[in-house]
Order: sequence, then structure tokens, then C-alpha cells
Amino acid sequence: LIRISTADENPYKMAPSTAGSHKGWDKEGGRDQVLSTRTSMNAFDISSTTARKIKQRAFRLLRMGRYVENMADGIQILRYELGQAYISHEDYFPANQSEDYNWNPEKGGAN
Repeated sequence: LIRISTADENPYKMAPSTAGSHKGWDKEGGRDQVLSTRTSMNAFDISSTTARKIKQRAFRLLRMGRYVENMADGIQILRYELGQAYISHEDYFPANQSEDYNWNPEKGGAN
């Protein structure tokens, strides 16, 4: 997990934690939305053998039936340096976050 988290071929490699926008990993520039309350760096492993084994085990433990890759998120990898710490915060997306997804729970969406 550590190797893939910093590998240049990983599109989700280690970077400062962002403000929570789904745009944090795409070409719309969300990686610039860094907050002072987020001291960690994070990455996602979506393709390694280790990540797949962890996701498969989670499916078994949760009794979700047969493992289906497109029903699983990547494994998030966090790094805190000396002196950094988790600071409690709420993650949410505004109901009008983007046109490509229904973010509004009042209209059947998920947030």
C-alpha cells in the first residue's frame, strides 16, 4: 500500500487532504482546496493485489455476497507527519455541488 500510494502511475497518489470535494482528484482543480484543519496527506489504492484482498475481505465480513469491484471504493491511505493530528470535522457536499450527481438527500440523492 505504501509503494502504490506514492507511485507516479497512481492517479490518486499521495497529496495534501482537500476540502472534501469530489473534484479533489480530477482535472477541475480540486486539489487546491486545501483546508488548514486538514493536516494529513492521503492517497487511494484502487488496483493493487493488497487493496483487492482487503476489499474482498470487507465484502465477506459484511456478508455482502459475491465481490463486485465496481461496488467497492479504493482503500484510502492517510499519512500524518510528526506534529500533525486528526482534527474533528464534518464532511458534506452542497446539494448543488455539481450537475453530474444528485447530492441532495431531500431529492433522493446521497451526501
